[in-house]
Parts: sequence; C-alpha cells; structure tokens
Amino acid sequence: MAVRLKDRSLTNRQQQAAKDFIQRHLYGASSNRTTANQYFSVENKKSKVKKAAVQFVNNSWGEIEKQKAKQFTRRWVSSKIMP
Repeated sequence: MAVRLKDRSLTNRQQQAAKDFIQRHLYGASSNRTTANQYFSVENKKSKVKKAAVQFVNNSWGEIEKQKAKQFTRRWVSSKIMP
C-alpha cells in the first residue's frame, strides 16, 4: 500500500487539531483546571519562599510501606520453603 506525503500531512494536521481541541476544552480559560506542571510552577513562584518550579519527591516517603513489603516477602518466602 502506497502512502502519499499529502495523506501524512493530513493525518498530522488532524492529530494536532484533536490535541488542540482536548487542550482547549480541558485546560481552556473557562475551565478551573491546570496541568500539574503549571500548578507547581505557579505555586512555587508565588509563595513567600521562592523555589524551583519542579520539586523532587522526598525519598523518605513510603519507608513504612517498603518495610511492610520486605516483611511480607520474607514471610511468603519462608512459607514456601519445605521443612
């Protein structure tokens, strides 16, 4: 099957129009939504203490869950070992 360059440009335009439509309707001026990147960027720039627009996740979060997972794995493995 031969695909003409004209057909590809039409497809690209249709895809771009669909993306623009979704962006406009989800995050347009009349909606109360924003993307996560915009939200964090604006919040960090407007706060009294100026921060970078992007913050990294604290590595200590989820330590309890990691410990629980390790304990579960140990118990599960020990239950599978034949006496």
